[in-house]
Amino acid sequence: MRIALTCNFSPWSPYSGGGQRSTHALATALVQDGHDVSVVFTRTPWERFRVPDVAYQLRWASFFGLRSRRAAPLRPLNAISVLAVLKELHRERPLDVVHGNGEEVVLAASWGREAGVRVVTTPRYPNYPAALLQPRGTHRLGRLRVAVTDTKYLLLGRAARASTWCCPTSQHAARLVERALGVPSAQISVIPNGVSQVFFEHAWSAPSAAPWLFFGRLAHDKGVDTLLQALAQAPGKRTLTVVGRGDQGPSLKRMAHDLHLSDRVVWRDWLDESELARELSRAQLAVLPSRHESFGNAMAEAMAVGTPLVSTRAGSIPEIVEHEVTGLLVAPDDPAALHQAITRIEHDTELAQRLGAAGRERMRANYSWQAVARRYARLYAERPALS
Repeated sequence: MRIALTCNFSPWSPYSGGGQRSTHALATALVQDGHDVSVVFTRTPWERFRVPDVAYQLRWASFFGLRSRRAAPLRPLNAISVLAVLKELHRERPLDVVHGNGEEVVLAASWGREAGVRVVTTPRYPNYPAALLQPRGTHRLGRLRVAVTDTKYLLLGRAARASTWCCPTSQHAARLVERALGVPSAQISVIPNGVSQVFFEHAWSAPSAAPWLFFGRLAHDKGVDTLLQALAQAPGKRTLTVVGRGDQGPSLKRMAHDLHLSDRVVWRDWLDESELARELSRAQLAVLPSRHESFGNAMAEAMAVGTPLVSTRAGSIPEIVEHEVTGLLVAPDDPAALHQAITRIEHDTELAQRLGAAGRERMRANYSWQAVARRYARLYAERPALS
């Protein structure tokens, strides 16, 4: 099957996250199963960064902006450059499927119908503006504001509705997609993300004095500010390693300074998967206090290593993390509850080992990228009941 995947940014861009890494991992797994796969990522014409060898054909489309960042005002125009690259790929050899991971595929969804190319969209936003979650016909002013300031959500909705299939990564995300984007339920097929094999190749064996570990985008959704407040409640010997990058990095570092945590927090740039898996195997526990998640890549990766996990009951997280079985879950935005859960694991070695082992086994049984890629490959050949 000839498949093209699209995604804004890339796993190696200054701005990246779970969506970019998932696109790369899915493409790699599809190639391993014998499919002809191209991936179209976006970047500004003058951005330069190291790109490793990949198993698929890599193509770049222009990112409309001075630099790759989530809030770039001209970002919706990326749909133009992405469509141009897809058409070029189709001329070289006809595509069977285009699988988009955001609003960058909106023009391709309409083109695909005319060109006889099936289009799949995976919406990856963890949450949507409140105005879009209200019944249609209400909050007209709010919807107008979204049209002006957050056009990407409206374009994503148009792409998802025009696609052959819309594939959110969790049941929680599917409910949001129906409400916010207006996608018919018959057109929706939930397929989770997978976990890269490298996380199963490392196993947790941390000493008790090891640091807590957070990894992910430094963004409001990820709750790093809540984690810093929880650390401030812990004894002075407790330390935290924060791995990631994002727009909130400077403000979070100022917050750590104001909380007198500067000598207790180590800030590290994003790591490749092997380095990250190694850090997880050596951390005392992973603390991932998200406010919103459409899947929870970081939670799944921590569990795959067997690292004891503390997270929240936000969004899709309870679908992959079972409280008291594969991790501990608390309410988001609650530093005291977060600190209490962390303390339980710190003081109960048996609990830490039990949670880690159960999480690792669940990930191994259900969330390999090879299994996920095969589910997508079967879906690529199908059409929903409403077609």
